[in-house]
Amino acid sequence: MTMTTLFSVLIVVLGCCVCRGQVGNEYATTDVMRAFVESIAQRSFALAQSGDSIAIDVDDFADKDWFVSILVDAGRKRGIMLYQVEQGPRIRLGIVESSTRYTAIDKDSVERRVLLHVIESAEGRSPTWTQISTPRERIDVLSREQALRLQSTNHASTQGALPPEPSSWWDDILEPVVFVGATVVTAVLLFTVRSQ
Repeated sequence: MTMTTLFSVLIVVLGCCVCRGQVGNEYATTDVMRAFVESIAQRSFALAQSGDSIAIDVDDFADKDWFVSILVDAGRKRGIMLYQVEQGPRIRLGIVESSTRYTAIDKDSVERRVLLHVIESAEGRSPTWTQISTPRERIDVLSREQALRLQSTNHASTQGALPPEPSSWWDDILEPVVFVGATVVTAVLLFTVRSQ
């Protein structure tokens, strides 16, 4: 192997390592919200035994079906059968807030705040309990491109409007003046040269 080939291979390997580290720190908004719902399921099913059947009741909201599917998958992994009924023993989840919000940090970066806040209760079986859970929240600083790429338009709670890019003195005043001035100077020079 020549020195150039060895150097090229080394650059490719280092480049892959750097990219892999960056990708590992990014979490899609759907993954964050799924982890929140799974942690609620884990705590809600703590008293249930494998083979139990539990009714699940989630308040109506935009992502109800998605949340129920996550809860059913989490129950299945623990050997618990979940079903939806109107009456009888059940675990009830009242969604207080489920959202993704963005706040501008600078021209290129935004703060993404993914929040899930629920009221959990077990009704119709012993012991009966109600718990207002602490809100689950994850805050990440992302570039605007990452924020757009990592949010999902499939679920209302995993998308949010990005704030407009902040404007500056250069963008608002100086840049238009420079362009208009350059146009005027070009026109004056063009007619001056043509008239001679």
